[in-house]
Amino acid sequence: WVLMHMVTHPAHRGKGAAGILVKWGIEQAERDGVPAYLEAGVMGRPIYERYGFIQVGELLEVDLKEGG
Repeated sequence: WVLMHMVTHPAHRGKGAAGILVKWGIEQAERDGVPAYLEAGVMGRPIYERYGFIQVGELLEVDLKEGG
């Protein structure tokens, strides 16, 4: 299964909401015996690192607006 686009509303940032969401996702993956990986932006990276995720690569971003 895939869990996508976990975000925290600005009014709830810094109050533990993101941690609750991440922990829930990890628990579901562990329950089902599936690996967990994610793609995170700079802003979200610290919360994922707190839960044991490590950076293993970089994503390539391509701007296709011009002639793409």
